[in-house]
This record gives sequence, structure tokens and C-alpha cells, in this order.
Amino acid sequence: FFGCLSSFLFSVIFGGFSLYLQYTGQFDVYAFYLANGLPNTVSKVVSLTPLHQIMSPAFLICCTIFLTTTIDAATRVMASMSSKEILSDQEPSVTSKYIWCISLSILVLGVLLVGGLEIIQALVVLAAIPLLGICVIMNISMFKAVREDFPNIWAANLLYIDKEKSGGKA
Repeated sequence: FFGCLSSFLFSVIFGGFSLYLQYTGQFDVYAFYLANGLPNTVSKVVSLTPLHQIMSPAFLICCTIFLTTTIDAATRVMASMSSKEILSDQEPSVTSKYIWCISLSILVLGVLLVGGLEIIQALVVLAAIPLLGICVIMNISMFKAVREDFPNIWAANLLYIDKEKSGGKA
């Protein structure tokens, strides 16, 4: 709830403030964005807030908390998925979480050093291609599991179609 609320408030407040700066002509946000990119634009807009001495450190703290919790959640999920025989209420080993954290950090650092957003977009497309096949296999497996777990659903009696009411079409 608080993550959604804070994202909403950030979008409303800083988005509205950015539009205000652009509309009143106090600062050309769009031209600055085209020249310097998104991170620098966000930093500039934060520095133009009325209480920027308070807002800049608060923004940095919020970004740090967001990044820390995101990486912690990602490493926990990856460590859980790569651990054998772990139950849903068990924590993965600390060693496994550290390995995934270091691997994820190296991956992100490598992507940033190589080229940034364009590389990320290419990696997303490349990663999605094999996942399409995995999704098809998962759907087939799900239908097989449903047939085994709920055999009555597939019985002819439950899938009865009245040909007279449908105009002879089944």
C-alpha cells in the first residue's frame, strides 16, 4: 500500500511541479530532458523545489530505500527459486542470497558500463524469446494438471451443448 501511495504522490507532486515549471516558463523541463536525460532532469526538478535543502536529501533517502528493498526482494526470490526443497515459509540461505545479490549487482554494473538503456531493451527482447516457449510449456502442463486434479470438468456431461437451441451448431 505505501509503495503504491508513495509512487502516486511522487508522480502527482513532481509531475505537477514539472508541468508548472514548463507551463510558466520558469524552466524548460522538456529541453533539459532531451539534452541531459531522465536522471539529470529529475535531479534538476528536485533542486528547483521550494524546500530543496530538505527535499534533495529526502529524495535521495527515498531512492536508497526503494533500491535497497527492491534488490533485497529480488535476491530473496532468486535464492528461493534456486534452492532445493525449500518450503514457502522458509528463508533461503544467507550464502545463496549473497551470491544472487553480487551476481545481480555485477549484471547491473556491466549493463550500465556497456551502454545503459539501449542494452537493457535489447536484453529484455532477447530474454523474452526463450520465455515464450516456456510459457507455452507451462500452459500445456497446467491443462494436464487440471485434467488430472479435476477429471469431472472434462466429462462429456458437463460440456453438453444443446444443438437444437444453437441452430444445429455445436
